[in-house]
Amino acid sequence: MNLNKLLETISKTAKIPVIELTGKSQKAEVAIPRHIFCYIASEKGITKDKIGAVINRNRATVRGSCKVVINCLQTRDKLYSELVNKIMNNINY
Repeated sequence: MNLNKLLETISKTAKIPVIELTGKSQKAEVAIPRHIFCYIASEKGITKDKIGAVINRNRATVRGSCKVVINCLQTRDKLYSELVNKIMNNINY
């Protein structure tokens, strides 16, 4: 899986510039797509170190992001569920 392509797909789907997704912002509109990037990449078997390198985070942060998405999907959080489904439908590789 090409992480940069995934990041671009999430950027377009969430309408957030890639530079924002890899930046320091903790605003929900940026953090949620970033969490989802970590989750999808991790589910595809990419190491948390590699994922973190792409978004300028460490593996502990990536692991935390994955846990947030898993918890939200288990509780059927509408915002996360809709965005994950939309992104998954836009992945063309």
